[in-house]
Amino acid sequence: MKPSIWLRVLCLLFTVAFIGCAQEPSVQDPAPQRPAIDGGSEIPADCSAVGADPFELEAEGFQFGTDCLRVAAGVAFRVELKNRDEEPHTFSIYGEGDEVIFSGQEVAPGTDFTYDVPALAGGTYKFQCDVHPEMSGQVFATS
Repeated sequence: MKPSIWLRVLCLLFTVAFIGCAQEPSVQDPAPQRPAIDGGSEIPADCSAVGADPFELEAEGFQFGTDCLRVAAGVAFRVELKNRDEEPHTFSIYGEGDEVIFSGQEVAPGTDFTYDVPALAGGTYKFQCDVHPEMSGQVFATS
C-alpha cells in the first residue's frame, strides 16, 4: 500500500477508537426491574419520606398513619408496622396489574413488626394491608 493509504487507515482507526472511548459507559439501575403502577405520578407535598431506619408506620382505626411513602429507588428499606388495632394487619407492595412486589406477614393486634423491603425500581407502587385492602396508599420510588 502507498503511505497515504496507511495514513488514512491509521486516521480512521484513531477516530473510531476515540469516539468509542468518548462515549459514557451505560449505568444500569441496581434495583430489580419490576413494573411500577405509573412512573409519572406527581408526589404529594405531604408524602412521608422513608429516612429513618426503620420507618415507623402506625395502623390504628383501620387506617395507616400515612397514605404516601417516598423511598429512594434502588435502595432497600425497612418499615416497622405498629399495629394499634384489635385485628391483624399486613404491609404489602403491589406493582402494575396487582403484581405482588413485596408481601409482608401478619402483625398481631397490639404488636410491632419490622419488614425488610427489597429495593424498588423507580416508579409508583401501591401499598396495602392484605387483611383490610381498604387500608392503602402509594409508594414513590425516586432517584
